[in-house]
Amino acid sequence: MYLQEMYDAEMFVAAKLLRLDNVKNRKQIANIKDKLEKQELLSGVELSDKQRQAVYSVSKNNVCVITGGPRNR
Repeated sequence: MYLQEMYDAEMFVAAKLLRLDNVKNRKQIANIKDKLEKQELLSGVELSDKQRQAVYSVSKNNVCVITGGPRNR
């Protein structure tokens, strides 16, 4: 069973995501690897490989779904 309101909301979000994914990417960052390395050095914060891949993905793609959060090590 599905509430009609939830179905409608999900369909609305799905349609918006499809539209976003189909437009020209105007935010892709040239030389992102070099710029990210420089920012890591300046800030003293080193990203994990997964975090770095997320940043590259955000630059490259119009739509990204990033899940998860910091975990205790």
